[in-house]
Amino acid sequence: MKRINHGRTETPRRTRLESLSVPLCFCGFLFLSNCGQTTPVRTPDASATTLTPVPPPARTFEPVIEPWTFEDQEGQIITTPNFRLLTTVTSKNSWASADYMTRRYPILMERAIDHYITSITKLPPPAQRLETYVMANRPQWSRVTQRLMRDEAEVYLRIPRGGFTANGRSILYFIGRADTLAIAAHEGWHQYTQTTFQNPLPVWLEEGLACYMEGFGWNRDGSGTPTFNAWKNAERFDALARAYRENRLQPLDALFRYAPQDFMKDNVEGALTYYAQAWAFVHFLNEGSGGKYRESLREILQDAANGQLVPRIQASRGSRAAGVFVTQRRGADLVLVYVTRNLELLSAEYEAFVADITRLGKRDRIIAGETPVTP
Repeated sequence: MKRINHGRTETPRRTRLESLSVPLCFCGFLFLSNCGQTTPVRTPDASATTLTPVPPPARTFEPVIEPWTFEDQEGQIITTPNFRLLTTVTSKNSWASADYMTRRYPILMERAIDHYITSITKLPPPAQRLETYVMANRPQWSRVTQRLMRDEAEVYLRIPRGGFTANGRSILYFIGRADTLAIAAHEGWHQYTQTTFQNPLPVWLEEGLACYMEGFGWNRDGSGTPTFNAWKNAERFDALARAYRENRLQPLDALFRYAPQDFMKDNVEGALTYYAQAWAFVHFLNEGSGGKYRESLREILQDAANGQLVPRIQASRGSRAAGVFVTQRRGADLVLVYVTRNLELLSAEYEAFVADITRLGKRDRIIAGETPVTP
């Protein structure tokens, strides 16, 4: 997914689509990541994903730092409770500060895990330590991609910017201090679901949740720690508001039927709108219409984690519908089973929700990390 300049401060209007996530499939090129499709996610042992009490958030930890060399480039392997990070990014070859990869990045990603498993419902911790490559530049990233993805590398090398996630492993490169962290938080969700959930989510929900997990800010108490806030995402909000003003929003059934790359055939803005609408739809399920769909969203996530989602679709919609869901990860079957059978009413409620949160003055709430939903 693609962005033109580095960093938030240098890019007044960031185009976030610069990554791809696979076993969810192929997604776009502007920031987010993948868009899943035909490749089923890894199915870990049931014991690894059984819902258990969520551990308290990891507030302090000491990353284990070891030297690592990629070709002739010195780098580091940074190990945290939930991640194994291999990187060549240093203050000498990027705009990163001296402690960027050894402190800020690890802290952000550990807090991201806390966010993933507690923000909507209690979910299991990662089934394994998640491996991430963050290379200093695109040439290094290309060579790592060729080595790790082998015969499949070509499709990933066409990504204009950022990186991708495949089989639970993210392969990224440095695109600015803020943007690298934002894409890492997004891709981290894909890493988490690909390695921990026993059933896949549909593309629109997987991407919507990855966008939901992006929003964060740095605490101003001098601690240098981040706080995640799903509403604090001006980029997604701006894309949504822009599409609403210009009458470019896709109907809800199109969101269910298509993936971001389907909207990139004409222009990048279409894919950006897809991500923004998917982000807004997750917020709608969580807060819209007085919260009447919140429990449905929680149930979907819990069933995907423990392997009950596909069997439930099969029981309700039949084996063929369940098979199509697993292979294509598109369509409204999941909504019909878990949320409502009245798609017309759901669409009307969602449209009213978008109209409400994009009203004049609501952006100030987004910047402040406050819900823009009118009580």
